[in-house]
Amino acid sequence: MYISTGNKKIHKSCLIFNLPTSVCFGCGKQCKSCFALKAEYMYPNVLPCRLNNLKDSKKSSFTSEMIKNLSKRTKKIMRIHESGDFYSQSYINKWKEIIQALPHIQFYAYSKKLNKFDFSEIC
Repeated sequence: MYISTGNKKIHKSCLIFNLPTSVCFGCGKQCKSCFALKAEYMYPNVLPCRLNNLKDSKKSSFTSEMIKNLSKRTKKIMRIHESGDFYSQSYINKWKEIIQALPHIQFYAYSKKLNKFDFSEIC
């Protein structure tokens, strides 16, 4: 599981968990101007890292591993998906558990799937 920290657009004090653009709605191969897709082509380690995160996110241990990982961090802001999106209700529910377990961390995410899944418990 790879969690990055800030970049040119997001402050270095922010943690970031990314998934591949293949799980984006409105982005991916059909979107030639997508910044996240460009990174997957420009930097050879980006796509394998994001694919590994996707694989990890599907494991039953994802929630406990993420909580353990984030508990060790000093940074208190977490962006879920600078790249990628929520891909299932089960995945959303995992993040709900993570967010509830770590009230000292401020989580935020943007999603184009608000009408597809139930985010009511998180928002």
